[in-house]
Amino acid sequence: MTPEDYDRMQAIVSLPFGACPSATALRRSFPSVKTETWLAIYGQEQQYKVIRSHHLHKANVVNYLTRYINGEDVLQLSADVDFPPCMLLRRMLEQIISAPKQAVGEVLRHPDRLDAALCPGAPPHLLARLRADVVRCVHADCCYSPLSDVAKQVTGLEYELYLQQRLVAAGLPFWSESELRQLGFHKTPDCKLKVPVAVRTKSGSEHLVCWVDSKATFGDHRTHIKQVEEQYCTYVNRYGPGMVIYWFGFVEDLNTDPQVLLCDDFPDTASIIKITDSALQPPPAAAAAAAAPVRGAAAPAAAAAASGAGAVGADGAAMAGSAASDAKAAGPVSSRNGLAVAAEAEAAAPQQQPAAAGAAKSEAKKADGVASELAG
Repeated sequence: MTPEDYDRMQAIVSLPFGACPSATALRRSFPSVKTETWLAIYGQEQQYKVIRSHHLHKANVVNYLTRYINGEDVLQLSADVDFPPCMLLRRMLEQIISAPKQAVGEVLRHPDRLDAALCPGAPPHLLARLRADVVRCVHADCCYSPLSDVAKQVTGLEYELYLQQRLVAAGLPFWSESELRQLGFHKTPDCKLKVPVAVRTKSGSEHLVCWVDSKATFGDHRTHIKQVEEQYCTYVNRYGPGMVIYWFGFVEDLNTDPQVLLCDDFPDTASIIKITDSALQPPPAAAAAAAAPVRGAAAPAAAAAASGAGAVGADGAAMAGSAASDAKAAGPVSSRNGLAVAAEAEAAAPQQQPAAAGAAKSEAKKADGVASELAG
């Protein structure tokens, strides 16, 4: 979404609590914007309003409670003071209930638990009215009610599962967030790719992606900056560049960080550049050149160590020959490096042959360098 369109939509959905934006007018003005997108923007605007004004309402809660006890309707009071119904009722209940704040949350989830034990001295008709108003507020508040909290949580889990399904369909192996935590990681994205990929954008640029994070929300400036500070910077420092999917869209001018690619959907197959198995194998000519000794140069590490060991005893030669066989079986890009083979050969040879062992280490380092180049 362009910054200009976002500003226009933000002005439309910034309404007092209790007022809902017109879906028909929004579809007419923004035909390409999904319903989920403007609903997400509306919810975020309501949350920002609460953050800005919460301290003012908290200071006036006694006045609100007096108006409520005198008979004013809770939903009308909420609209009049421009404060979400559930937040208003929660603050008033905190003044009435003689229990920790956790008990107020339980009352909002289970109104039948609001009884004389929680509100000593409250008349029965007030308790009955409060229980009925809890139900009304929960159904009227689309941002701060227990029902909306469950809906947000379920939506987030659904899109995380959808992301995993798209990764599987694209043939990209990954670790999930729960698997990463089992491995001992604490700051974890939703998915960490086992093999990084490159993603080609619509502009033609290519971005390296080592991890993917799912966000079932709209990416505006305030939301994105907060996520960058709390999550994305940590992911980049620990795992490398990555990709964030704002499933409900984002403001275009946010997509400027070369380390974090922003998308509003999972990339199609044609846009994903994978490291294939053939790319991991060295070319035949390069593999043969790496395996063959160079004329005039010293023998490979294990062979040199074996010949040095043979000059001093049959037992040393046999053990060094076994090390040479292991090195040959491992291949030029084996995880068993030349230094390990040279160490075995050096242990097999008597201490009177330091020159042979030194040559073995020197050649092993060269072999490691060749193997690293081929593996890279």
